[in-house]
Amino acid sequence: MRTMLHSRKLLLLSVCIILTNAGISQLTQAWVARYNGTANGSDGARSLALDNNGNVYVTGTVTSTLSGKDYRTIKYSATGVIIWKAIWNGGANGDDEPFSIAVDANGNAYVTGRSAGRSSGNDFATVKYNSAGVRQWSVRYNGPGNGSDWAKSIKVDGAGNVYVTGGSVGNGTGFDYATVKYNTNGDLQWVARYDGPGINDESNALALDEDGNVYVTGRSPAGVNIDEEDMDYTTIKYNNNGQELWVKRYDGPSPTNDFDEALDITVDQYKNVYVTGRSNASSQESSNDYATVKYNTFGTQLWAARYNGPGNSIDNATSVVVDALQNVYVTGLSAAGPNETNYDYATIKYSVNGGQVWVSRYNGPANGHDEASAVALDKFGNVYVTGRSTGNGSGYDFATVKYNGGGVQQSVARYNGPANANDGTAVFIGFYTSHPIGVDAAGNVYVTGLSTGIGTGFDITTIKYTQPGAPAPSLITGVTEPPPVIPTNFKVFVAPNPASVSTKIAYQLPVEGRVSITIFDIMGRKVTTLVEAVETAGSYSVDLNVATYQSGIYTYRFLVESGNASWSESGKFSVIK
Repeated sequence: MRTMLHSRKLLLLSVCIILTNAGISQLTQAWVARYNGTANGSDGARSLALDNNGNVYVTGTVTSTLSGKDYRTIKYSATGVIIWKAIWNGGANGDDEPFSIAVDANGNAYVTGRSAGRSSGNDFATVKYNSAGVRQWSVRYNGPGNGSDWAKSIKVDGAGNVYVTGGSVGNGTGFDYATVKYNTNGDLQWVARYDGPGINDESNALALDEDGNVYVTGRSPAGVNIDEEDMDYTTIKYNNNGQELWVKRYDGPSPTNDFDEALDITVDQYKNVYVTGRSNASSQESSNDYATVKYNTFGTQLWAARYNGPGNSIDNATSVVVDALQNVYVTGLSAAGPNETNYDYATIKYSVNGGQVWVSRYNGPANGHDEASAVALDKFGNVYVTGRSTGNGSGYDFATVKYNGGGVQQSVARYNGPANANDGTAVFIGFYTSHPIGVDAAGNVYVTGLSTGIGTGFDITTIKYTQPGAPAPSLITGVTEPPPVIPTNFKVFVAPNPASVSTKIAYQLPVEGRVSITIFDIMGRKVTTLVEAVETAGSYSVDLNVATYQSGIYTYRFLVESGNASWSESGKFSVIK
C-alpha cells in the first residue's frame, strides 16, 4: 500500500483554528458567462470542475433543432473567456444528457451521462477531451437488459483511469448499480454490477481513494416482496480491479421501513467513507430527515447523524464534504416551519465523532422555496453553499452563501438573470446535478446552472465570485502537525534488499510530477508497473509483494516527468527464497 509519509504524522493532541472575522470579505460577482444553444430551448449546466491554472469547465445539456438534447462542454479562462466548447451528439439523434464532469492534472476533461441508443434505450456515454477541447474518445455502456442506463457520476485517478457509476437495467433484475472503469485510452477495464435483494437499485454518486479503491452509493430496496418504497442507503467498496470488498446498507428509523436514498459520497485521507441523503423518519411519507453516515475503511459504521428541521417535514441533504480534521459538512433543503410548505437552505457541521457542531439556515428574501444543491470548502475553513432561492418577483435566483468555520453567515451573492425569471442550480427528481460549485486556491468561487434568457429559454450560466480585500486569516493553533518537509533532491532506495516476502521502495520528490515505477526481471521483461500517478512534492513509499517471485535479480526503473524535464534512476534488488 502506497503512503505519503508526511501526511501520516497527525498526532493531534488538540487543534484550535480561529479565523478572524475582522474585515469580512464579501462575495463579489466577477463575471457571468451565458451560453444559448441553437434552438433557443432548454439549456442548463449540471456539473463544474476546476484545473490548477484557474480555468473552469462546465458540462450540461443544449437543445438542438436536429438532434434533440446534446452534451455541451465548455472551458472558460479565469476571466470568463471561452477557451473551447465542444458538442457531442450520440448518433441516434435522440436526447443525450451529461450529468457529471471531471478534469485531470493535464487539463483533460471527462464527461458522462445518458445517451439515446439506436436500439438500446439509453446507454452510459462517456467522452474525453484533451486540454484543447479535441475529443479523444467516446465510449458507451449498454447493460445486459438492453434498457435504460443512466450514468450520474464520474471520477478520474492520477493515472488517467476513468470511473463512472449509475443505474442500469439488468437481465430480469430491474435497475442495478453499474460501475465501469476505463483506462486512459477509453478501453473498458471492468464492469461491477450490484443487484440487491429487491429490484430497482440505482447508484447516484462515486468517490475514489488514493489507493484506487472505488466507492459508490445510492438506493436499493430491502427485499423482493416488500413495497418498492422500502429503499435503503446502499454503499459499496470495490478495489481497483473491480472486486467487491463490502456492501453496507442503512435503513432509517421509520416504523414502515420507508424511503432512504443516499445522494452524495466522499472519502477522507484515512479512507473513511461519508454518505448523505434523505431518510424517512416516520410513517408519514412526506417526513424525511437528513441522514449522514460514516464508515471506516473496512465498512464498519462509525456513526449516523440525523437532522430533523423545524418543519418536522421534508429535509433532504444533497451534498457532503469533509475537511482535513474529519469535520463533515452537509447541505440541502429543509422545511421552514410546522405550518409552512416553504424550504430553507440548511447547512450542518458535524465533528469527527458525528456530534452536531452547528446548523446554519438561509431563508431568501421572498420567504419562499430555497434549495441548496452543493457545498464546498476553502483552505481557511470557510463553507460555501449554492442552489436556487426564490426572489422577490423574480422566480428562482442563484443564491450562494458563505459561512465562516463557526457557521456564521459572512456573505450572500444572488444572481437574477435578464428575464427576471427562474435561475439557479438545484437537485430535484428528474434533474440531478453533480457538484455545481468549486472554490480555487485564491478563494474564488464558481457556480453553474441554468438561467432564463430573453427569448432564449434557459441558458447555461456560469458565475465567478471573487473576495476583494480579503485579509489573510489569522491561524492560532495548538499542537498540530508541523508543515511537511519538501525534499531538496530526487532519491529512491529499496529495503530490505535482499527480500523474500516483501520489500519497500521509498522515494523523494522535490517537485510535483508524473511518477512511474516499473519492475523487470533479469531478462528485461516487465513484471509489473508498481506506480503510475501524478504526485506532489514529498516523501513516499510503496510496498512490493515478492512472495510469488522466483529467486533472482530484479531491476526497478524509476521515472519522474515534470513539465519539460524528467529524472530517472534504475537499480537492482534480489529475491531469495
